Amino acid sequence: MTVLSMEALVAAGMQGAPEDRMGLLLEAAGCKFHDSHRRLLESPAVGLLMVGGIPAADFEDIQAITASTMRGAGFAAAMSYLTADGPLDAVANKVLDQGHHSIMHVVQVSLMVAGVSVGVENEFNSQRDLLHMARVTVARTRAQSRPPVVVPDPSFLDVYIEVLGGVDGIRGRLEIAGRDDLEAANLLYPAGKATAFVLSGSLRNFEKLLGAETDPGKEAEFRRVLGLIRGCLGGFWPSLFKPIAEG
Repeated sequence: MTVLSMEALVAAGMQGAPEDRMGLLLEAAGCKFHDSHRRLLESPAVGLLMVGGIPAADFEDIQAITASTMRGAGFAAAMSYLTADGPLDAVANKVLDQGHHSIMHVVQVSLMVAGVSVGVENEFNSQRDLLHMARVTVARTRAQSRPPVVVPDPSFLDVYIEVLGGVDGIRGRLEIAGRDDLEAANLLYPAGKATAFVLSGSLRNFEKLLGAETDPGKEAEFRRVLGLIRGCLGGFWPSLFKPIAEG
């Protein structure tokens, strides 16, 4: 059950130069790196940031997040027949057991999704009819001037080191006069450049998103991140986000 604080993540990023902020933020969010310089990302991370617009870190008892939101879902469940036979959380679970998951639209959450390549970020962009994204600017700030890259397979580590070193070297020879130049220079980095974003929506819409987790036509990285989202949400709402083998 991973809860993250946006204040803590931003504070971690601010500990270094602007060019190092992404790596520092990703590390603070729980991402793992192959190297001590935070340039070669080994694994992404997902954590709960907000519940209903309230920072999740503000809850003194993490278990209260589950209890409170399931009572909220019970409000929607009770409306179906204008009755509540027992505690509202029990009513919600009874309705969920019957396959009526639409009651979970009333529970809104925000997740930090960290350590995803900008290439796979586009897959999440295409899901904006379901979920809102608060994204990091792609190339127009110094925070993208020395980015980490996602290494999808350790056997390719030497190749990514070579590519990253080559782009770093080319970029270092450029004269940057303004944001347009900064954007042009930072776009030299590959689609494997690591980023982070806040993903927000109802639990029901997150459930719909996770329908792609077993789609073999989707990128392996995308499906891996969906698995992390399922694991994060399942820690708080196990009746809705069961492990894929059980679901």
